[in-house]
Amino acid sequence: ENQQPATGESRNEEDETLTILEHAEEVLFNLTRSDAHIHADLGRVSQEVQKRHTSTAERLSKKWYESHKGSFELKRIHLGSGSDEWHVRLTAPAQARANARIHERQAEAQRNRELTVADQVLPMLSADNLPRTLRSPELAGLLCVLSRGQYRVDDLPAALLRRLCRRGDATPKELLQESTPFPPARIMR
Repeated sequence: ENQQPATGESRNEEDETLTILEHAEEVLFNLTRSDAHIHADLGRVSQEVQKRHTSTAERLSKKWYESHKGSFELKRIHLGSGSDEWHVRLTAPAQARANARIHERQAEAQRNRELTVADQVLPMLSADNLPRTLRSPELAGLLCVLSRGQYRVDDLPAALLRRLCRRGDATPKELLQESTPFPPARIMR
C-alpha cells in the first residue's frame, strides 16, 4: 500500500461541484499516483473521500465500490488469523478521467494567473516595446486579454502573434506545447 498523503492540488469551489464518485476517483488517483497498479486500503480511501465531499452522508462501503465497476477494482487481502481487508484500485478509464480533471483544474488556475498578469501589464505595452523576456504563455495571455476588446491598440496583436509564432519558424506542435495552458482556439479568438 502506498502511504502518500492524498493532498495533490488545492481544494477550491470547483471541488464542491464534483460528484462523490469523482472525488473517490481523484483521492484514489492521488494515493496511487506513483504506481497505478497498487491497491489502496478501502477504509483509508473512503475516509479521505468523506473529508473532501462533506455534503453527503452516503456511506462508501464495499458494495458502493462494487456498484461502480467502471471505476474501481476490489481485491480481498487475507491477513491471516481469519481476518480480511479490502483494497481498491482505479480502472484505466477512471485513472484517465481523474488525471484529466486534475490537469484541467491546474491549467485553469495557471490560465487565470497569466490573464491577471496580462491585464496588469498590457496597458504598459506597445508593438515597439515588447520585452524580449516574454514567455509563450505570457504572449498567449496577452492575446487573450486583447481579444476581450477592452484595450485600443494598433499593431500590438500582430507583434504578439509574430513573437508567439517565432516569426513563422515554430511548427504547429511546438506552438501547441508552448502556449499551454491556453488552448489554440482561445488564442485565435
